[in-house]
Amino acid sequence: MRARVVGLPLVLATLALGPGCGCGAVPQPPIASPSTSASAASAAPETPPAGEARALEGPDVQPLLADPRLAEVATAVEAFDPATATTAMQRALSLPMLTDADRTRFRYQLGRLASSAKRSDVALTAFSEAAADATFPLAPYAACAAAQEAVRLGRHEDAKTLAARVPDDVPIAASCRLTLAEAHEARGELAAAIPIWQRHLAQGDKPARWADVSVRTARALLATRGDPESVVAALALARRVALEVPAGALAESARDLEQR
Repeated sequence: MRARVVGLPLVLATLALGPGCGCGAVPQPPIASPSTSASAASAAPETPPAGEARALEGPDVQPLLADPRLAEVATAVEAFDPATATTAMQRALSLPMLTDADRTRFRYQLGRLASSAKRSDVALTAFSEAAADATFPLAPYAACAAAQEAVRLGRHEDAKTLAARVPDDVPIAASCRLTLAEAHEARGELAAAIPIWQRHLAQGDKPARWADVSVRTARALLATRGDPESVVAALALARRVALEVPAGALAESARDLEQR
């Protein structure tokens, strides 16, 4: 199962997008404003590498949890209590006089808090609602996060639909394609998963999760294709993992595949 989209300590770094910000899609928080940093690091294993992160620019950037309406949420976050923070954010969404932009930003934050609290049902709904707002710069990230939560809940068709909404030109795209492949795999649709994994492995010598993806690809090739070329490709993937990952479950799986 995949890592959660973001750890609770990093939620403190989340920034809101005020009206009038001309920002494009940006990586998951933490995101630094121009006054604090020229670039931002990724928030979690499923976000783009630090080198791909972009600073959020514009005069209307302010810390979301500094909003006095979210004082209860901020207190729970500072106490490392994601369950209480999730409940507090749900209450905040019922406050009067919220704008549509407020509701989207609050829902996105609720998704992250609920994910940290391992409440995937709440996270899926919140992320999905945030992703539906076409004006929200983090909509692709909300869609990808929703897809991940859908996989955790076994809602694989929903995961496929959500992952397919993430465009290829955002830094999170490669990660979201892996979520899509995972949904296909869970439904036994290995023929659909294989090209996604192969595309991922072709991105470089060791792209993110290369060993895990290599083992999944090798297993799927051996399970669905009997031609010599596919068998050779599968064994080459397994051998590399066995040689370069000296211990652990992935190395054991790779050795098992070699011995078939």
